[in-house]
Amino acid sequence: MARPPRQAELTSGLPQLAYVNDRLTVDRTLDLTELLERSEHPVLLYLTGRATANLRALRESFEAHFSRVKVFFALKSCYVRPVVEALLAEGAGLEVMSHLELRLASQLGCAPDRVVANGVGRSPRHAAEVTGGAGLVVVDNPEDLEEVSRAAVARGTVVPIGLRVTPEADTERFLGRGGKVGADWAGGRFLDLLDRALSAPGVEVEALHAHQLTHGADLAQYRACLRGVAEVAAEVERLRGLRFEVIDIGGGLDTRYLLHRGGLDAPDFARVAAEELAAVGYDFELYLEPGRYVVADAAIGLTRVTGEKPGDASRWRIADLGSNILIPLPDIRYEPVPLAWPEPQEPWATYHVADGTCAPSVLARQVPLPTGPSGRRLAVLNCGAYTSVFAECWAFPLPEVLAWDGARLTTVFGEEDQARMFESVHGYRLDLSLAPLSR
Repeated sequence: MARPPRQAELTSGLPQLAYVNDRLTVDRTLDLTELLERSEHPVLLYLTGRATANLRALRESFEAHFSRVKVFFALKSCYVRPVVEALLAEGAGLEVMSHLELRLASQLGCAPDRVVANGVGRSPRHAAEVTGGAGLVVVDNPEDLEEVSRAAVARGTVVPIGLRVTPEADTERFLGRGGKVGADWAGGRFLDLLDRALSAPGVEVEALHAHQLTHGADLAQYRACLRGVAEVAAEVERLRGLRFEVIDIGGGLDTRYLLHRGGLDAPDFARVAAEELAAVGYDFELYLEPGRYVVADAAIGLTRVTGEKPGDASRWRIADLGSNILIPLPDIRYEPVPLAWPEPQEPWATYHVADGTCAPSVLARQVPLPTGPSGRRLAVLNCGAYTSVFAECWAFPLPEVLAWDGARLTTVFGEEDQARMFESVHGYRLDLSLAPLSR
């Protein structure tokens, strides 16, 4: 049997959640059990107030140390329209990584100067779109630089660009040398890219970009990465006489309530950033691109346990909120908690929680839950980031699905089907064709 936790343990770091009369609620008024019972399906509930509070906490923490700070919400972490609109109203810009996301930003009315465009492997069409649709275009390789330069010249404009570096750091990093994103400082690839950019027509080097972490929860690791960023900026000034107007340190922080439980929050990371980036030696504007920190704990999954499976070494609870939404990756931590608190005499046990697919995916391991009925209606915490976006492959347009019977070609799933599906999931009626983006 497992030790029964205290109610406050399960809601720690999430001020909008509380058990009221032994039932889990949001803002002490929205009964989550009642919300689940309205539908035969599982529920994914987004809390826009929590998302905006997280954004404010991050921005204000860095503004305490830096005179100029802009925050660009990483759109890839959540497309749900009410959430994104609330963050825009709170003053955030958007970080986008594909032409689909650039079009979302346009439809949301986000002005180009509030958009940072990242990404690797830009097609000519995408390069043409970002030159008119983003205030900062980030590149990390010569081919993408050439595409953006060519598109800017064709448009008759000069495009501010950022160069993404992979700095040296004496720590184990999630995104390191020789990876898919970033130009390595070691070996001179970044300096070569910089020299090409300084002589390329139609572009102006404005920013140094470095985003090296994911699920960042270690101040020493954060310090080491930002020390590497400062060293690059200082060396570029020494070797090329260039001072970057903007330093963009990306996002990469873990979920806010998980940081809270570890005794950390945004002010701790802001202090470290100020200490390390002081070595840059000149004034700059700081850009942040948070995703997980802003929205991961701003959504709650509501699910029913549809079955239980005993085992020699473990017990399983099978839930109807599936891994098609909650991506079953080792570094993502979902936390199931009971919607209704059990009577004192009801025992608790430790379970693995998974969905009913035949894949060996697991949503959460070693979870203490009541053994009786109270443990069969669950809230799953930490569901707000990278759920429907990546689980449903929305970060880029889905493939057209065709069928050929030897004589006739049939469209099974086309652009119109995808547009309807996108609207149903995220709340946008989006033109997903390859027609040029217009503003």
